[in-house]
Amino acid sequence: VDFRQISGFHDWNPSGGFVWTDDAATIEMRTRKSRYLNIVIDGRYEHVDDGPIRLYLNDEEWLLDWSPDGMFLSIEIPGGQSSSVILRNIVGAKSPRDMGESDDARFLALRLTRISFDEQPSFPDIYPPSVSTDESL
Repeated sequence: VDFRQISGFHDWNPSGGFVWTDDAATIEMRTRKSRYLNIVIDGRYEHVDDGPIRLYLNDEEWLLDWSPDGMFLSIEIPGGQSSSVILRNIVGAKSPRDMGESDDARFLALRLTRISFDEQPSFPDIYPPSVSTDESL
């Protein structure tokens, strides 16, 4: 198993247990067997807290409606290949310095409290969603 945060992540906040991302955060991984990338997005920077979030897994993409309660995602990563996951806040990111709040020049968008690569999904919202083959629907 190879699992790396490639771009768009700021340092983990040791006292708060979270990490801010830029407008797009990329995670790359490779695994022999299918596994799950489990992610909790518990908030967004208030100046870019609008609209959906775009999720990419390799060549697939989904537009996810934002919930004020946050997002709890389990993303099925196929085995036997390299994969890339991108989380994109479609309205972008802004810095607290540009907003006149502090000297912090980091561009902030998504606030993540969990990123784990596990054998099982942790949440009911699993991507890619399964497609029903029941023709009675």
